[in-house]
Amino acid sequence: MKPGLILIFKALKEKQHYFKKTDFEQMFEAYDFFESKGGNQIPYTYLMQALEKISISYEKEEFLTKYPQFKLDRMVKKIDFINIMEAEYKKKITA
Repeated sequence: MKPGLILIFKALKEKQHYFKKTDFEQMFEAYDFFESKGGNQIPYTYLMQALEKISISYEKEEFLTKYPQFKLDRMVKKIDFINIMEAEYKKKITA
């Protein structure tokens, strides 16, 4: 696990609820195990796991209904990961 991700999880544990774009970038990097083999994309299930880490959870069917682009292409590009994380997080903290 990369050092930045450890800090993010510690912040979650300590109830600090503010994340920045760089936090989501570090989360993506921690999930991108295959960076050397075409990287910058991960399975959408990793995105679902990352959302759960910031207390946003979806059932698989609900997630694919909201984000149908992942039904056929099961990989999430870095930019899409970050944009979805930011949008979902913003929605959560402004609700």
